[in-house]
Amino acid sequence: MNPDHPDNDGDDDDDDDDDDANKIQANHQQLHWKHIIKSINITIITVESKFYRTELITMMIFMMMMTNYLYL
Repeated sequence: MNPDHPDNDGDDDDDDDDDDANKIQANHQQLHWKHIIKSINITIITVESKFYRTELITMMIFMMMMTNYLYL
């Protein structure tokens, strides 16, 4: 850092960028989870009559694992 620089007020402005990135990432994560929950709800409605509860739960866990893996 250059002490003679006019913008130098003693604190780092880099923290703001990190906060913005974290907010964007958190927002994206929220939207991502809403999408997963919506798709699981649709799947439960369409598949409920055909499968037993244990198979449904297994499929839900598998779906969540796969969607998380794809978005990483």
